[in-house]
Amino acid sequence: MTQIEATLLGVMIATIALMIGLLTYLLSRGLLPLTPSGKLWDRVYELDKLVLAYPDVFVRFMQECPRTAPFFYADPSVVPRTRDFYQLKAFVYFHLNVFEEIFRRRRAPAGSPGSSSEATGTATFFARCGTR
Repeated sequence: MTQIEATLLGVMIATIALMIGLLTYLLSRGLLPLTPSGKLWDRVYELDKLVLAYPDVFVRFMQECPRTAPFFYADPSVVPRTRDFYQLKAFVYFHLNVFEEIFRRRRAPAGSPGSSSEATGTATFFARCGTR
């Protein structure tokens, strides 16, 4: 094997490696949008695991659903700051974080209120709904 043949062999191997790398890049690009969705489902499964691990907190959560008065910001004389209170507060905040993440990652149809290129957070959502 001459030096020119060895050089051409090296160039061919580098070209093949480049083509394999390009093919891998193009194939992985198609899977890239699925990654955030999978992570969000993992977070939803974490919520389900919390419900199964702490059913008493979930029962308390469901009992407070029809409540119209503030709960977490109520006066401590009205709602005592017990262990149940803080467990419920952590559970609710975890719920809100998961669903805010889902809301922020959604793809809005063209022409809908959340279809602009800027990130849509809960503050913008509440401002559009007229509640806060």
